[in-house]
Amino acid sequence: QQVMAWQKPQLNWYKCNIDAGFHHETGKTSAGWCVRDYMGRFVAAGSSWISGRCSINEGEAIAVLEAMKELHQRVPLFLRSNVCCQIVATLR
Repeated sequence: QQVMAWQKPQLNWYKCNIDAGFHHETGKTSAGWCVRDYMGRFVAAGSSWISGRCSINEGEAIAVLEAMKELHQRVPLFLRSNVCCQIVATLR
């Protein structure tokens, strides 16, 4: 089994790692995210619960959306439409 190590983003960029979990007992989906800067420093993180069982892509898309909403409030971050398109293409 290959171990993957976290890699820093490019200079002056942020990296958002996301994950989603599915809880059969409660019938809920959890979504989480963590953002670090190009030096690997913690910027922000969050998590949420969604009623119902989402697909993996839906759960992770929710995590991306939550992260973008939070960062829009906290960090002077400029989102480009091509970045959003890359996110959507990756989730397909």
